[in-house]
Amino acid sequence: MFDRWLRRFKGNVLDLTRHQPSDFAGKIVVLNEREYEIGANVRVSDEQGHAHRLINRMSGLCLHMIQIRPEYQVAPDKAWAISKEKESATAFLCDAERVEGRPGVICPLTALQGCGGSFELHEIPFGMFGHESPPVAREAFDAANMLGEKRDYQGAIAILERVVAEHPNHTVALNNLAAYHLELGEYNEALARIGRAVEIEPNHSKYRGSQLIICVHCPARRQAAALYDDLKAAFPHVGDYDFYGIHAYLRIGQPGRAREILLGAKLPKDDAETLRATVEKAVQARSRYDALRSHLTAEGNPFPLEEQGELLSLLEALHATYEDDPDIQASLGFRLRAAGSYERASALLLRAASGIQYLAVHCWANAAYCLIMLEDWPRAMKLLDVTMDLLEKRGAANPVDIPGVIDWISDEGVIETMKPSAAEVLNRALLECPDKSLITPAIEKMAASLRQFAAQYDGAVRK
Repeated sequence: MFDRWLRRFKGNVLDLTRHQPSDFAGKIVVLNEREYEIGANVRVSDEQGHAHRLINRMSGLCLHMIQIRPEYQVAPDKAWAISKEKESATAFLCDAERVEGRPGVICPLTALQGCGGSFELHEIPFGMFGHESPPVAREAFDAANMLGEKRDYQGAIAILERVVAEHPNHTVALNNLAAYHLELGEYNEALARIGRAVEIEPNHSKYRGSQLIICVHCPARRQAAALYDDLKAAFPHVGDYDFYGIHAYLRIGQPGRAREILLGAKLPKDDAETLRATVEKAVQARSRYDALRSHLTAEGNPFPLEEQGELLSLLEALHATYEDDPDIQASLGFRLRAAGSYERASALLLRAASGIQYLAVHCWANAAYCLIMLEDWPRAMKLLDVTMDLLEKRGAANPVDIPGVIDWISDEGVIETMKPSAAEVLNRALLECPDKSLITPAIEKMAASLRQFAAQYDGAVRK
């Protein structure tokens, strides 16, 4: 594969073992499977070396500057060592700006090895050195920004959509579109736009950071923590997004990991103090929840009638302390369902499903069972259809795999009740739903599978 790639460029790939500074312009550099062309020289310095624009061949934009140190051939090890020192020093200055609350003037720098040597990749703001083809009128961005400042996000989107229609790989337009869609609560559109920007330009931390920020604010929150880890792996010295990494882990019930990030983060004092208090409360609440769940698992039969109210109060208190923990949301939702508080239970279970990876379908199904009791047929049927669709895509649509009516979560998994069974709840839905068009073949299959499981269960109990 590498040989084919070399042949495609016919020797035009940058080779620091043989190319002279006069050869740099026009050479190709490949980073994370994206091709860049070295553009015009920006600066030559006996101390710093040769700085050139670096143009992304897919977008046509210049969002980086490549700098090749003067020692690149005569002392390549020295060039690498100096670039690494400069990378650390730049990160220190960026951290100082952030801690002091000053606007970021210093741009991230990454020292890289490749092309037969080493070089520095400097991120630059859009417009710092201008951009190469395709030409896009700056007026379009200024007009969109002006509308965005007036909260006319639809107007700003309309302008940028025209830019993207003509230049579909324009990552600045895609990034800004994602931000405006987020403001409107259009999460799928926001994630799609910023995801495309990252795909086109994976080597700029701003786009990775924007993707993280958008994901943290979206209902589907599980992806945010993974995006933060990917960003830190690609840009270990960039601390601009640690604040959002902390929130990403808080929102999936891992406050211990959030605390680790906080301990190493460089944040403004007020942000650090506020986050420290939030994280510590979350750590304590999670610890109490884990102890409670382990205790209930050890007891075997954790819900004597006289203790159910006390258990519900404990879960309510934990949720009030740490409302973003999806496990606490789910446990409280399941207990509220058992207590007949179907409206609150369904809302909590739907929130939990976006952050609780291994129990998402159980949360969806039980939210649907709650909505059936409320006779909210459209939402109930939609959730049941989505649940069954996902189970079939996973190849796990056997009767035993279909979520029943859940009472609580143990350390080993979920504990289901058979009174009422999910089969009974779903049979009621099939009979009482006034709009039979809402009942899809997937829901009918789900009901039949649950009846089959209930019959097997009853037969086993009688034996």
